[in-house]
Amino acid sequence: MCADATAVSAADALTLVEELGRERRRLDAAYLRAVAIADQTDAVTALRGGPATLQGFLKSTVGVSPGRAKADLAAARAVHGERSRELTPNARLETGALRSMGDLLAEGQTSLAHLDVGVKTLENIPARLISAENVNRIGGFLAEQSTSTTPHQIRGLSDRLIRSLEPDRDDHYDPESFNRRSFTMATDITGMVHGSYQLDPEAGAELRAIMDPLAAPKPGQKNEDGDVVARDTRTPAQRRADAFSELVRAGSTYLGPATRAIPAEDGTSPGKFRPVRRQNRITILTTMDQIKAMRNDTGRGGGEFTAVDPTDSHCDQTGPVTAGALARMSCDALFERVVLDAKGAILDLGLPVRLASPAQRRALAARDRGCIAPGCDRPPSWTEAHHVQWYSRGGPTDVANMCLACPADHSRIHSGQLEVKMIDGIPYARPAPGKGTGASIPIGSIRHPEHTDWVRNGYFDKLKTAENAARAIVINTNQLAA
Repeated sequence: MCADATAVSAADALTLVEELGRERRRLDAAYLRAVAIADQTDAVTALRGGPATLQGFLKSTVGVSPGRAKADLAAARAVHGERSRELTPNARLETGALRSMGDLLAEGQTSLAHLDVGVKTLENIPARLISAENVNRIGGFLAEQSTSTTPHQIRGLSDRLIRSLEPDRDDHYDPESFNRRSFTMATDITGMVHGSYQLDPEAGAELRAIMDPLAAPKPGQKNEDGDVVARDTRTPAQRRADAFSELVRAGSTYLGPATRAIPAEDGTSPGKFRPVRRQNRITILTTMDQIKAMRNDTGRGGGEFTAVDPTDSHCDQTGPVTAGALARMSCDALFERVVLDAKGAILDLGLPVRLASPAQRRALAARDRGCIAPGCDRPPSWTEAHHVQWYSRGGPTDVANMCLACPADHSRIHSGQLEVKMIDGIPYARPAPGKGTGASIPIGSIRHPEHTDWVRNGYFDKLKTAENAARAIVINTNQLAA
């Protein structure tokens, strides 16, 4: 290893990190093998005055944390098998359900974090499906996926697999669940309101559909040089609290001043109150010439734009809107036509036109199944409809010209960091050349066989693979029972 860091090129430094990462994984495999030998031969009993258990030895002598010691022992047993109950213990290695993942770890192709997810998956297999054949089949599936997923992604595949095997394990289909609905609320001495709730599955699904996009992390804020100067530092719990507050305020508007009374038939009482559906929205005053007549100063699909009409558009909430911001905000928006006379008086107000209809949104969700950016796991409810050929440049509002992108990746597309192209009716993406940050292709991406520099997001394909694997396990179990 070179002592002078300045003498190492950037490429050599990354290569060194990659090689050492693989070597680190091989050492993890060797470490688990030694732990398995010590476990299966009951080595701690030979120590007088030492720890009573191997897990205690790992904590006190090896120096790992209590949680890591427990996880290491579980991983060693999952790869190499449980300890023998014979009077004279013997080590029988590589007999566990995750032995295939252990082999990959020894080759440096997967990580200990992947193996930890595999252990948790085995622990969550429904009791009615536990058999040697099913356990080995699940272990083989996890090993197959571990080389092309991150630990976070394989955790999602594992959860999808288990939920497909036992979909009612959380009482999702319990007919009595509706009777358990409740909502408690109280105020502490500081004025903070707290409580708990249980909703029936339908109401819970509607709440999740609203909360998920509101609670998503906000994109990093950048300065004029493109450097990130502020990130969303809120915890998941804080983001959900902010999302719920936003939901409450929207409900207040929905059921507040906009509520109108429906007179009773006899005319003697106000009758019932019916909320008037009114959508909260950002309003921008602009012209179609300002939206469509933009010049791309970089000559590429995204990046810097200058409106041919130099007059800024105006947002009611934030004030003047630049050309680039207008292109981003108008990509998935409602358009209302307003006709003014020479003095500015309104002559005609047209009906709103949504760029992507509900039917088109459903079609996009069925095709893309979530954000199309490689490596992203945001579901359709977190995404926006993006015109691949931008609407401001005459792109049609057709499913063949649209794709789903989460707000963060949608902004990456419009800022020129990510490019999108329709190939064979499927949206493919790639990092924009010369942008520097984020130029690597995320693990698990699927390259087009001919246009190899374009890739598509393979995460949702893997979720489908998990469902198919679970279905095969259930069918096999039924055949065994028959």
